[in-house]
Amino acid sequence: MGDVIATPSNIKIPDTSKWELLKSPQAIGFMKMLNKYSSGTHTLFLLSNKRIPNVNFVGIVPNLSGQKKLKKSKCKKLLFERIIRILNEARDTRFPEIIDLTTVLVSGLEIPMLVTELITGTNLYKAMKTYYFSKNIQQKGSSVPLNLRRIREILLELVNLEEHLMKIGVAHVGLFPEHVIVQIDDIVKVTGYRFLIGIEDGFIEDKPILQSKFYGGIVHRRYTEQSFQNYFLTKGAQRTQIEPIISYQIGMLLFDILTTGSEIDQDPSNASKAVNNALELDTANYIVSKKALSIVQEVLYELIVERQNATIKKIKETLSSLPD
Repeated sequence: MGDVIATPSNIKIPDTSKWELLKSPQAIGFMKMLNKYSSGTHTLFLLSNKRIPNVNFVGIVPNLSGQKKLKKSKCKKLLFERIIRILNEARDTRFPEIIDLTTVLVSGLEIPMLVTELITGTNLYKAMKTYYFSKNIQQKGSSVPLNLRRIREILLELVNLEEHLMKIGVAHVGLFPEHVIVQIDDIVKVTGYRFLIGIEDGFIEDKPILQSKFYGGIVHRRYTEQSFQNYFLTKGAQRTQIEPIISYQIGMLLFDILTTGSEIDQDPSNASKAVNNALELDTANYIVSKKALSIVQEVLYELIVERQNATIKKIKETLSSLPD
């Protein structure tokens, strides 16, 4: 049996008294748009609830590959249950609300489906590619500086979320462009629930994530900081601080937004080369005013190159120095 990947044609909801898979051309088109920015570990579906008219929801169905698919399906259910527990404890509206955990049939195999509220908006990947934060919304382009105030406040909101999570012994290590959604008035929503991991006294302490065969990979070729990669390479033996990882990811987001994501799609081996040293930071093509350029470079240097000294307080102070 090959990979088990849910599609509108092979997925079946056994109990249709509650959830219904939307299969209209518009729904399928919207689903394709949602999945365009997903990691490929899950497939997203648009759902309706017969008890709640005129409201749509998102169904998240894990993709299964390799051997022992039944065991992997059970592990995915445990993962979803873990996510629900974390989000129930976090009680943070920056995450989409979890609505239900149910079961679907994909090519005859029982697979869990996590149902969440549908979040609309623009993810940061699309935003950086389309000059979403341009100071002049009528005349977007590389010649118009980006609005640093808006970018600063969005990134600060992500740091505030991390600060809140750390109070309950959790951190989100998946602050990737595709996981950050900006809504009207720059309200921030965050997805990527698998990237919620356990921490203790400021260090990563979460053995289950090391079982990537069943948990799923959480290393990103561009946004995963080296010490976090070493945590996996040493099977958790290397003590790994969380705040440098947060600093690095916030710095990477800032860098990619200000350079319109021009380096995101490079060859994986070179994907993060441009932001690992001061020389590259000084020569990148930022879409900011000449007046703000030197401050932007200093902020990026602090967040990325000097990340080993990072604390949540320091990250906030560094971001706050960005001008309007």
